[in-house]
Amino acid sequence: MHKSIASLCCLWFVFVATAQNNPVDTIPFTVNNVLLVFKGAINGVETEFAFDTGAGLTVTNSTTNTMCGIQVKGGGKSVRDANQTINRLQSVVIEDIAVGSYHVRKLKAVTTDMPYLYCANLVLLGQDFIKQFNWKIDFEKQYIYLSQKPFAADETAKLWQPVFKGNRPFVPVSLNGSAPIGCLIDFGFNGTLDLLLTNPAAQQLLATKQQQKAVNQYARVNMGLNGYSAAEPESDFLTDTLNLAGTPFTNVLTSIRPANETKLGVQFFKNYVRCFVLNHTENKYYLTPSQQPVVRTAPLDARFTYKNGRILVLDKNTGDASTAAALETGEEVKRINKLSAADFKNECDFLLWMYHYKGQELQVEKMNGTQLILKRSSVF
Repeated sequence: MHKSIASLCCLWFVFVATAQNNPVDTIPFTVNNVLLVFKGAINGVETEFAFDTGAGLTVTNSTTNTMCGIQVKGGGKSVRDANQTINRLQSVVIEDIAVGSYHVRKLKAVTTDMPYLYCANLVLLGQDFIKQFNWKIDFEKQYIYLSQKPFAADETAKLWQPVFKGNRPFVPVSLNGSAPIGCLIDFGFNGTLDLLLTNPAAQQLLATKQQQKAVNQYARVNMGLNGYSAAEPESDFLTDTLNLAGTPFTNVLTSIRPANETKLGVQFFKNYVRCFVLNHTENKYYLTPSQQPVVRTAPLDARFTYKNGRILVLDKNTGDASTAAALETGEEVKRINKLSAADFKNECDFLLWMYHYKGQELQVEKMNGTQLILKRSSVF
């Protein structure tokens, strides 16, 4: 999943939402679970939602379907995920979906068991729900405010005018003074900034960083709704200046890979934004920059997956200074941090452990007994 969890294509139905007296609901959230997660309810059963502005449709999983009595329909919808893979997903009907005091009835969504969402038992809340309301997200207090009436912007807020394409919001951004390019606001993407490889501004920026020897190179596998991508080259570096909503943001962690689109992820908002207002009734977004120092967490030089009772190398840093040079993608290892495959109950147990691992180093034992210490990649 590294960078990308889900990007869905279009909104097919319009729903009627109700809430008494148009209250402003206050809902705590966390980003500890990789995505922005908060509690709500489906058919009266408490449910954890992952807020995904980059998803046109809400996505459930088989566990949630059973737990909440969600009806799976015949047929389905063709969905393009974050890896640009198209697959046909089964349709479901959610009789009642609620966040705070706000409800949407008869929501027609899709269902699939994307590994991370299934293992964490999260429902991906898409634009078919999000766009019907106004949202204010306070990243410092970690509260979401939800209303049918638009929120007033504070005096330091910067106006963004989103353009919706396929029911997903795009805004203009500029890289180191380049001409504006369209950028998806994608809270289902657990990264900071991804750039489309074919964009001329991105190509020029990458060439400059390569000349400066300020690029980390990876063979990266990414998780999307339709499964894992094949390993593909990825370049990570710091963009000197990202200008958006009339505001410059400096040294923004940036990734470029082939099967990609230009998008801002949840880590950008967590690190650079104090408050983000999404006034859908006015089609206006407001961004208030954070004054807190940016704290970056670099990825480990290799990541691992669990398959058929074995721990395998998923992807790795391929640079000259990589501490994963002795590992090959797909290679089986005996232990990580002294834990063997037998120490994990199943794939979900391992996946959640791997995604939430916070250590600065990871001890790896190869099948031949060789010991390695993997470190986190340089963030320059």
